[in-house]
Amino acid sequence: MNKYSQQLTTRLGIVMFIAIALLFVGFIYYWRVSVLPPLYNGEQAKADLITMAYTKIIGQALETGDRPQVIEALDQLTVLRDPISGEPVLEAISISTVDGDVEERRIVNTEEALFVSELPIFSTATKDFIGTLHVEYNRAFYNQLLVNAQKSLAISLALGVVLLVLTLILLSYLLKPLRTLVTNIEKIKPLQSTDFPTLKGKASEDIIKVESAIQHLIERLNISNSALRDSEAQVRMLLNSTAEAIFGIDTDGNCTFANPACVRMLGYEQDKELLGKYMHQLIHHTRADGSPYPVDECQIYAPLISSEGVHVEDEFLWRKDGSSIPVDYSSFPILREQQIVGTVVTFVDITERKKAQEYQQRLMGIIEATPDIVGIADANGRTIYLNHAGRERLGFGTDEDLSNKNISEFHQADVAHIIMETALPKAATLGSWHGESIFLTRQNEKFPASQVLVAHKSTTGKVNY
Repeated sequence: MNKYSQQLTTRLGIVMFIAIALLFVGFIYYWRVSVLPPLYNGEQAKADLITMAYTKIIGQALETGDRPQVIEALDQLTVLRDPISGEPVLEAISISTVDGDVEERRIVNTEEALFVSELPIFSTATKDFIGTLHVEYNRAFYNQLLVNAQKSLAISLALGVVLLVLTLILLSYLLKPLRTLVTNIEKIKPLQSTDFPTLKGKASEDIIKVESAIQHLIERLNISNSALRDSEAQVRMLLNSTAEAIFGIDTDGNCTFANPACVRMLGYEQDKELLGKYMHQLIHHTRADGSPYPVDECQIYAPLISSEGVHVEDEFLWRKDGSSIPVDYSSFPILREQQIVGTVVTFVDITERKKAQEYQQRLMGIIEATPDIVGIADANGRTIYLNHAGRERLGFGTDEDLSNKNISEFHQADVAHIIMETALPKAATLGSWHGESIFLTRQNEKFPASQVLVAHKSTTGKVNY
């Protein structure tokens, strides 16, 4: 072999070795940076979205003291299953209140590590903290994807070693055609196809094996990427199917995503009209009274500074056409490796709720203004409400607590017996009862009255009050 052949062979070997090394370093970097973090973050984001959706439902139930609704919401969460694997989504769920009450469900006993999502529950009326929803999500599906990724990485490293050895072997087989090539060049001879010997035998078989291994690796990569795309599709499906508007902002306040409900409520046609836009200037720039809303007072951005979620139930957001809508919104920080990278905001249009509240206020105004006695009691006869005329006629103060009073105490003994043993059962059965009655004031004064009892029942037929 002449010196030119030796130099060419040496240089080719060095180039191929460096190329293979760079290829696998890049491959390892790709897995660690571009595949594994999005896979984990996708599963965690899916867990946080499910938790956030149920936080509001459970919070309303806790606020009204409706324990059956709390239990029903917990039971709904326990039956959630992953649409791909069919496995339970939850491992455990618990609600703890500021009073120390705890309601817990544990679905599966497992040693698996869990995705944990824990969000505060705030009162919609007082904005006070009333409890915490703690949910542990099964990460078995994520672990399986991680195992597949690790296996693919191990295979790729093994193939790298095989490729390096095969490269050296191929170089030894390529020496002869290289010598022929250099000799022909030195003789300044026109090159013909016959001057390049064809590889045969073991070298050709090794090349085929390498090609097959690479093809297998590509197939495994496609499978892992497909699983990652499926996970992202699940998160996207949750965002697209929820009735609540959801959008995210980065640390600069620019929109990073917006679900269809958000786009629709704000009067836009496509999410690209919001992406990258400074959301405070776009939708939250002015208060309801027309005065400017400084960004440093905006509660949507507060979690970027405090790292704590906030809930605001009566503010306005501005639509594309310049109109405004009253909203109830929550804003929570997005953490990545203990660093705040943005916030996720959910809001609902409370136009109908405000109309209902105004109607209720008008109705209460009428009830308070009527000269008739109007009261509300639970199924056991315990007083829940008594209007102004009733308090005045029966001798009770405007703000006096009557929750320890039974309606039987507002009648003389024989009439009270009729009310409790006859009137209430008939109202519960027939829906209402009316008849003549005698009321008894706090000062033991009696006065006759025509009395009507109306039973209000739940959808199951149970008398609520």
